[in-house]
Amino acid sequence: MASPTNLFGSLFRWAHRQDENFLTESLVCVLNLLIEQERDLARDILHWLLDAPTTAQWFNDGEIDVATQFSTEEGRPDIRIKTASLLAFVEVKKETGLGALQLDRYRRALTSRANGRDTRLVLLTRYPIAFGEEQDRPDAWRRWHEVADKLARCQIRSPVAVFVTTQFVAFLEAQSMAVEQVNWQFLDGYRAFRNLVSMLGTAIEMAQIPDVVRSAAWDYTGYYVDKKRFWIGLMHDRHSTVWFQVLDKTIDMGRLRQVCQVQTEGDRHFVELDLSSEAAHFFARSKESQLVLLTDFARSTYVAARQSLPENPPVVQP
Repeated sequence: MASPTNLFGSLFRWAHRQDENFLTESLVCVLNLLIEQERDLARDILHWLLDAPTTAQWFNDGEIDVATQFSTEEGRPDIRIKTASLLAFVEVKKETGLGALQLDRYRRALTSRANGRDTRLVLLTRYPIAFGEEQDRPDAWRRWHEVADKLARCQIRSPVAVFVTTQFVAFLEAQSMAVEQVNWQFLDGYRAFRNLVSMLGTAIEMAQIPDVVRSAAWDYTGYYVDKKRFWIGLMHDRHSTVWFQVLDKTIDMGRLRQVCQVQTEGDRHFVELDLSSEAAHFFARSKESQLVLLTDFARSTYVAARQSLPENPPVVQP
């Protein structure tokens, strides 16, 4: 899992609801850096990404242009790869599926712009995709975990390229988009995570916060509280941080900021407790002391948030 100082992880915090765009721009950034500093290696990666025939000479000479947000009359493919003898489009997906006839449209755009060059249509996804019988299929189909594995195995010499590529692979791992070995630490780690979630629920109860509803999804586990005006829990990509998130849109954020260190990412406003910080010293505490710390955090942030709401606030769904 990426550390809190991961380059791409830090930037991703400000890319709310831009998951696929952020992944696309990040991948292109890594590819262009490798083209600049590790050209032979970059050619090998591009050959693999495009599942190029062994006879292809697309990247041997001249400029290799890898860019994003390229508009065509048939839509906007995520990545365009262009050389003197090749024009390729790469469509990137994270959680979403393909649009109606999306690959068919991009195939037409490739054909109309080829100008005698070879063409290649590539699909890069997180999950498997079932193609219909009449649906156009890509020339190459790669998965994100394959990209992470390919980059992780590269023998890179440039210190800058090593750093950026390693950071990107770590980011993919943190986003659960890379396949890693599962070792015996899983057993203790999973048990400890469940214990923390259970302790947090007890802390919320001891803080006398009403209307508690357990909630969990792919990327978070926690509790809605006070008729879903707030949420207290853990984001899985920041496993050592407890969040108190404000969901009620009527809250006076200026007033809350006077008493709490509120952070904002996109349209999300939250107060966090970093369990790994020296100030919290959470993991060195006794069970009783850990519970006290979580209870104090839940109570103090909840009281401050409630005091920042107008009288008789309406129930606002997240």
